[in-house]
Amino acid sequence: MSGVTIAEFLRQTTQTFDAAGITSARLDALVLMERALKHNKAWLLAHGEEIIAAEPLAGLQNDARRRANREPIAYITGQQEFYGRQFVVTPSVLIPRPETELLVDLLKTLPVPDNATLLDVGTGSGVLAITAASERPHLRVEACDISPTALDIATQNAERLGTNIHFFTSDLLVGAEHRYDIIIANLPYVAADWQRSPETDFEPELALFATKDGLDLVIKLIAAAPDYLNTNGYLLLEADPRQFAAIKKVAQPMFNVIRCEGFVVVLKKVD
Repeated sequence: MSGVTIAEFLRQTTQTFDAAGITSARLDALVLMERALKHNKAWLLAHGEEIIAAEPLAGLQNDARRRANREPIAYITGQQEFYGRQFVVTPSVLIPRPETELLVDLLKTLPVPDNATLLDVGTGSGVLAITAASERPHLRVEACDISPTALDIATQNAERLGTNIHFFTSDLLVGAEHRYDIIIANLPYVAADWQRSPETDFEPELALFATKDGLDLVIKLIAAAPDYLNTNGYLLLEADPRQFAAIKKVAQPMFNVIRCEGFVVVLKKVD
């Protein structure tokens, strides 16, 4: 295909994505075009008659094939927005989801002192730790993950976004050396038999799935967390709403259940 205009490529790619079952077909086509042609959506839509040069066209065609195969657009572009910031992501880490932003919203409401300590368990690309440090800059933030590759990406994101975070390797809380005022975690909580989008086939299984109806790691963290939380400490977890009843049952009497909203559970340590 040569001599293709911006409008033609957008139309053809949108049709291809629609046929592949992608609900955000036109938007995804525009995102790929923004990246390849180095112009924003408004410019692209206003210059539909422009011919796409051969080199960026070849790259766009390759990107479009990948997306039509249901590869997540974040892995194609290498980045994902979270809480208004751009984060580097690779197939070694889970792609940040919009629903996880509620965890940050609730974190910002917690009545803890400015110098409170926070640990992000299973940090992945670092979005929660980095966003927490950015939104509540007086917090002393640490983050851990079992994957050294994920920690490399998280460190890269922290440096890019100017946050001072101590990262360390740990299987849940095993590597933690002191207590915290807040522990947050978006652990794997998807059960293998749940219905899910084809895009998740590209994400690391280690960061997505857990046994025991998706609750294995969540339950282990709840059980271990009291020994790593200060008096009146908080534990914030992401989970599926269908898991909330089981989480409440496990959490008591170690925690008071403060809130279950969206995909977030807020627990307060019982002292």
